[in-house]
Amino acid sequence: MKILFVHDAKTVKDTENHIYTDTSYNMKVWNRYLKHCDEFTVILRQQSKEISTEIAKSRYNYMDTSRIRYVPIPDLMNPKTNYFSYFIRKKHRNVIKQEVKKADFIIVRLPSASGHIALNYAKRTNKKYLIEVVGDPFISLWYYGNIYGKVLAPISSLKMKRDIKHSTNIIYVSQRFLQNLYPTKNRSIGIPDVFLDPPNISVLNKRIQRINSMNKDVIKLGLIGSLDVVYRGHETLLKAATLLKSKQINVEIHFLGPGNIPMMMNKAKKYNVENETKCDGTLPSGEAVYKWIDNIDILVMPTKAETLGRAIIEAMSRGCPVIGSLETAIGEQIGSDCLIKSDDYIGIANIILKMINNKKYMLSCAYENYYRSFKYTTEQTDLIRDNFIKLCLNEGEDKYNVIL
Repeated sequence: MKILFVHDAKTVKDTENHIYTDTSYNMKVWNRYLKHCDEFTVILRQQSKEISTEIAKSRYNYMDTSRIRYVPIPDLMNPKTNYFSYFIRKKHRNVIKQEVKKADFIIVRLPSASGHIALNYAKRTNKKYLIEVVGDPFISLWYYGNIYGKVLAPISSLKMKRDIKHSTNIIYVSQRFLQNLYPTKNRSIGIPDVFLDPPNISVLNKRIQRINSMNKDVIKLGLIGSLDVVYRGHETLLKAATLLKSKQINVEIHFLGPGNIPMMMNKAKKYNVENETKCDGTLPSGEAVYKWIDNIDILVMPTKAETLGRAIIEAMSRGCPVIGSLETAIGEQIGSDCLIKSDDYIGIANIILKMINNKKYMLSCAYENYYRSFKYTTEQTDLIRDNFIKLCLNEGEDKYNVIL
């Protein structure tokens, strides 16, 4: 069995010719598919500039190319001139077309330009396929930050609605949110794309200790997401921090994610919280991120677009209080009392004040998040995903009992 996986995520190469992916992928992700095939091929974009091995290991996730056949494709978005180049776009399309021909089963992640192309060829050639729906292209493009995003947003959304409506074998990373936006009447299931060991009670106990010993000298607020993505809510948190500062609350803001640090620090200066703002860069997924979460008091995610909330689930498993945006899939994960409109920095500041002024309430948020996270453990989600993939690979057979 030859399986092909296609997405637009970006890879980097170090000076020793090793390949690394961003935090969306790691060998745990790839093992989900490796167990079902003899040959596994991955198509992703590759950054042209090489980086040092030391930086690659500290910021990215290693891809074992001895087990995975990696096929790079041209990056149509960087530089932007690539998007309008006939020859680059033709090469991009031809690479995908040839790999689809070789494969027995195609897995595409949407939204992605490469995923739509692969899905189109898979249908043309009657290849079995599976779609993983991981985001809403309308919101991400609409708030991308320029006029091109606003032009492309409705086009991309309509294209995705069409492709999903007329497809089968779909895994949504949400339980309701994406299903409502991009519905299908065919076979589908909701499975969060997250790796989570059963939370240890000692983690909750440490969080309880942290809350009980917390004073108002410094309240650490965290946000996880790329600094360059305007809809992630960094500026909203800066505004909330300014309001808290005016009320004599000492805050320390920690941003975790890649992006333009000088630009973000200029925004912090604009809101008079430059000294309180720390950009912590990127960390490999897993233990390093958990340690970062353990060192903040409240995770604040006022994003306009969130269809999974991986960072939120990870924070929940650490007993960390979380504030999230009302209009996203975060509402499937945390309590309604911790949900607020993404632009409502006053409301966010008020919830933070409520938590730090009422330790019993903050403790109840920690308990609730910790125990809610148990339904996202890898043991449960992997069982459901494995059975669903087996059903897709053996379409028409009643051999597998899929847990829905």
